Amino acid sequence: MLYCGKPVRGKRYAVTMLHKRQDRFKRAMLRLRPAVQADLSLLDADFEVSDGAALAARAEIYHNNILGTLARGLADKFPLLEALVGRDYLMLCARGFVIEHPPREGCLLLYGTGFDAHLASMSGAADFAYLVDIARLEIAFFQSAHAPDDFPLTRGQLAAMAPDTLADAVLPLRASGRLVRSSYDLPALVALCQDPPKDITIPLQERESFVLVLRGGLDVDSHVLGRAEYEILAALSGGDTLGSALERALALDSSFDMSAFLERHLALGSLCFT
Repeated sequence: MLYCGKPVRGKRYAVTMLHKRQDRFKRAMLRLRPAVQADLSLLDADFEVSDGAALAARAEIYHNNILGTLARGLADKFPLLEALVGRDYLMLCARGFVIEHPPREGCLLLYGTGFDAHLASMSGAADFAYLVDIARLEIAFFQSAHAPDDFPLTRGQLAAMAPDTLADAVLPLRASGRLVRSSYDLPALVALCQDPPKDITIPLQERESFVLVLRGGLDVDSHVLGRAEYEILAALSGGDTLGSALERALALDSSFDMSAFLERHLALGSLCFT
């Protein structure tokens, strides 16, 4: 139809039908295996086959390849989770995520954002809430790794600001900056995942922790924050002025040292100048 010299309307119709066929194929492939068999009738009109069983067998191969490839790629982004739950369980969770949230873009670098919410929605998740926080941390790592490049705030830029205008300065987090808050001791959990003992004992006691994930050069690192430090960075990343963010920090810690805060984050290169 695209090549027989028909008018533009025919070409548009052919393209529309192609998109519909592709959409039907995608929906069939991303459903659970029993549903694939039941959904093959949607494909009968799209593929010229003389044997329905042959179509079912071919669809099964595509189904396994597509789900398996996407699930493996997703699971590979969560090595800390894998250390805690094992590869088999992680793959089970990953397959469920792929079915419920298939990729919507050709580039898969950021695919997996939202996996923490998927874990939180699973049955029994309340008993393993620390897994959700570990997933959130690992998501922050791959988001930071692929964030756009920008330039950090410099000492010269800060020194050039008039003292009476400093409170009105807007100094947001770098594009690669991600803030993670947990009810558990994330640094202890990460250390456990990286060097697990023979008998793993999860530190289930709640101990709030705050982490900044930031890309410096080609490497992505995490930095432990204090509560007030986290709050001021969260305020700045939300567009608050330095003065307004400082007020939030002082409400939590009346002894909060703004000079020490700026010194640390100039050294880390976590802020930028707008």
